[in-house]
Amino acid sequence: MDITLYQQLTGTTVAASQLTLVTAKINRTKYALERMLGYSLDATTGTSVRRFSYFHHDEYLLIDPTLSITSIKLVRGDEVVHTFTADEFKIYKESGYIKYISRCYEDKWCICVNTCYSCAQLVVDAVWLWDDGDIPVELLYAWADMISYEADNKNNIKSETLATHRYEKFSNNDPLMDEEILHVIRKYAGGNGSIVKTIII
Repeated sequence: MDITLYQQLTGTTVAASQLTLVTAKINRTKYALERMLGYSLDATTGTSVRRFSYFHHDEYLLIDPTLSITSIKLVRGDEVVHTFTADEFKIYKESGYIKYISRCYEDKWCICVNTCYSCAQLVVDAVWLWDDGDIPVELLYAWADMISYEADNKNNIKSETLATHRYEKFSNNDPLMDEEILHVIRKYAGGNGSIVKTIII
């Protein structure tokens, strides 16, 4: 997201005096959105490895959105406990991309003893989404709404008087309180996203 794209998405023109402010808000909201999603929105190329929390009782494991998976390993610290073959896990697609994986063989996934419920991690090598920087437009609109809200210095002002006129301000609601925007963010959130609380399949 840059000023040009922000202006296209919102249909507004950012005044020269506001460029520094809006640029700062783009950066700030990018950090917040990435934290909610659990991954960077920066473009990457090829495959790369990402780690995800593993809990031995979970049947479905949420990962970052991906087009294809090269390998999945179960690791404990730096030790590779098991490298899965293609018939040892199932993939589940949502909106045309892989978002969940599940186990096919119980014993291969359950390596933790009773005193260690989260001692392992899944290491997934995959072609992650946005490898060409092509972020879905609905996510871009959600991000643009976040920027607009953050850049509005009068969010807390309900009315103001200018000369002899009094103006009532419309309600500028926080986009992160809007269920539709939260739905979009949850749709693209990955396994490490702060917005992810419960996985419902």
